[in-house]
Amino acid sequence: SVTTATLTLNGATQTIPVQAQRFNHSVALINGANTIRVSALDAAGNQGQSQTLSVTRDASVPRVRISAPISGGSTNLTSVTVTGTAVDTPALTQATLTLNGVAQTITVSGGSFSQSVNLISGSNTIAVSATDDASNIGGSGNITITRDSTAPTLTLELTDPTDTVQITVSSNEALQAAPGVTVNGSAALAMT
Repeated sequence: SVTTATLTLNGATQTIPVQAQRFNHSVALINGANTIRVSALDAAGNQGQSQTLSVTRDASVPRVRISAPISGGSTNLTSVTVTGTAVDTPALTQATLTLNGVAQTITVSGGSFSQSVNLISGSNTIAVSATDDASNIGGSGNITITRDSTAPTLTLELTDPTDTVQITVSSNEALQAAPGVTVNGSAALAMT
């Protein structure tokens, strides 16, 4: 009858108790490759040995980053291409892109992804996550992009003309550039 066994984990040995020809013992694995082997000696001096078991512990999460579009940006386009990286060892082949709460599987090739998505009018939230073979999940975090397809409303105000005219232009939203003014088919001075 066997009452103790020797467990070898990554070259370090320890004695473990055996009860009713069975044992159960927890071991702390290191990150990466681990080798485990068990041997036992019976009362007659016969030694039994298990095969070596190789176990890889992967505690690293995939590194996921969205490089485009830039968070906080705006566009008048109906779709944008989401690009970025999803890196892990071994290499990932897919990731999950979530747009406004709806997830879809996308392809990862050589650590990179590129996927066109359709935007709704207004704010859009985009995130990408990846799960490795050890069920570790890495994510990009959320980015937002606003689809604005409404042209700004401009209001012109003229003063009573004498020798000069003062033109005031106001808009209902921020403009990327100062508006230009055309008078009688010719460009007037740029506005500020």
